[in-house]
Amino acid sequence: MIVRALAPLCMLLLPGLVASSAAWADAAGLPPATGSLAAVAEKLDRPFPDPLPAKLTVAGGRLERVLLGNCHDYLAVKARIVDSDSDRDLRVLRYQVVDCDALALIGRAANVRSSALPRDFLTVTDTRRYPASLAPNVSDDERARAARPGSTLQTMTAVRRFTATRPDTLELKGRAYGIRLSLLARGDFNGDGWEDAAFRWEAHARRGTYADSRLVVLTRLDSRPLTAFIEVEPAAPDLPK
Repeated sequence: MIVRALAPLCMLLLPGLVASSAAWADAAGLPPATGSLAAVAEKLDRPFPDPLPAKLTVAGGRLERVLLGNCHDYLAVKARIVDSDSDRDLRVLRYQVVDCDALALIGRAANVRSSALPRDFLTVTDTRRYPASLAPNVSDDERARAARPGSTLQTMTAVRRFTATRPDTLELKGRAYGIRLSLLARGDFNGDGWEDAAFRWEAHARRGTYADSRLVVLTRLDSRPLTAFIEVEPAAPDLPK
């Protein structure tokens, strides 16, 4: 069983991406924003601390068990992953591959032409500014509430503000769930010219075993302070060779 957590891999900024603040970049050990696709490819090939077991769909509806050794292995079969050896292993897998998804995004990021994002997300803690999709929404009722017009993270959690901590992390402690957003990179990730922000999203039940992780991309097309962020689907990246 895998128990070791993978240290974040997404420690690279490419041309067209901007760190949210110099302090965060220094704390994270980021190089200047002059990286290359070769640097991304190197990180994609970097071995995981432990191979990650995954179960894939194959012809005939059967499942095939594989061990993923690095991000390249994961990205090559991502669309076919449906399970792991256990619920615990699946949670570890989902946590660790967020960095792989972020690196794939970075490798395809376009130059930003316009930005309506804040210079520092830690200054925007009002949960009314964040989409309802950032709540765990694990039940049908919760998903239906999140889809209603006007729903926000605040209406879903009843928590008014995130707690902001360095390096670029927003945390929310609700009665049912805890949520954490950690900024990984900024750039145009869906090809529309507007700056987006890629986050590691983590959530866990305050009481119970639920825990999940995923890559979240937020953007905003209006820089007025009260404008809400929206979650966007990034363009599907090509797998770097």
